[in-house]
Amino acid sequence: MKAGMILPRSRIELARSGGWWRDETILDCPDRNLARWPDRVAVVDHNGMTGRRTALTYRELDRRVERIAAGLARRGIEAGDVVSGQLP
Repeated sequence: MKAGMILPRSRIELARSGGWWRDETILDCPDRNLARWPDRVAVVDHNGMTGRRTALTYRELDRRVERIAAGLARRGIEAGDVVSGQLP
């Protein structure tokens, strides 16, 4: 997915010169980390009600993301469609 940029060119160039802008999207980071460290912990959840802790490696997270994407595709969701969710 390619995200559209709405910042003025001068602001982009300032961020590039400072090393803060890497021409990446938020989606590039997990992909890069999956390639580098597939078995390193990517996310941790702690359920305050049950005390249960769940940790996923980048490999496990990638598999879950692929399963969710496949499920959405089976339901007719395509590239460019808007999908949203609400958490409690």
